[in-house]
Amino acid sequence: GLSQMSVAPHKQPTVDGRKYYAEVPVNGGGATLPRAAGPPTMYLQPEGAQSVGGQRGQVYTQNGAAAAAAPLQHTQPVQQQQLAAPLPSLHHVRELIGLNVGGTHYVTLYETLARFRSPYFERLVTLNQTSGKIFQFDTNIIFDASGAIFINRDGGLFRYVLQYMRDGKNAVLPEDLGLLRQLRREADFFGLGGLKELVEEQIHVVKQKRDERDEIIQSLKATVSSISQSLYVTNFSRR
Repeated sequence: GLSQMSVAPHKQPTVDGRKYYAEVPVNGGGATLPRAAGPPTMYLQPEGAQSVGGQRGQVYTQNGAAAAAAPLQHTQPVQQQQLAAPLPSLHHVRELIGLNVGGTHYVTLYETLARFRSPYFERLVTLNQTSGKIFQFDTNIIFDASGAIFINRDGGLFRYVLQYMRDGKNAVLPEDLGLLRQLRREADFFGLGGLKELVEEQIHVVKQKRDERDEIIQSLKATVSSISQSLYVTNFSRR
């Protein structure tokens, strides 16, 4: 009978690197034999998605027909291909780079942008320590019509940001409290902690000078008022 037969499968195909056998029930389902009758078993590319145990999977087909007899065994997780990231463009540290900041144009060196560990600029350009070259990640950059890097920030305030990136702690900051508060926000945006510290120190100095000036003005007003009162009393007593 069929239970005494021993038929080897036509081929041992694999699915994701694992051997796969399609078995045929015999003797009323009491035993199974590898499928050998008929045309060789073919395994085509996944054709449909199926959810098995809460997992998305692909149903493999045999000879073009869906393998519905045992979908659980014939279902494999969906393989997602990882696309290779585009290679960055290479530039020399002393090469010029154009910036368009909110419509205001600046020109500086790649070295200047890569010098400080700014999370914002590290997404755009970074210094490769091995080669000494600047890697520019074009996929993270918006270029304007002239080819300059577009930065959607206030162009007037950026001159202080760029000055700090050039001169560090020697950068000259404004003395207007309104500008300083805006500049502190820009330092946060670009992730320049050193610039933020300088701005906060400058805010403290400006406030201190303002308070001292206000005290002097109040003192002068009090003195003038006292002198005026004294003159009034003197003139009144002479009458």
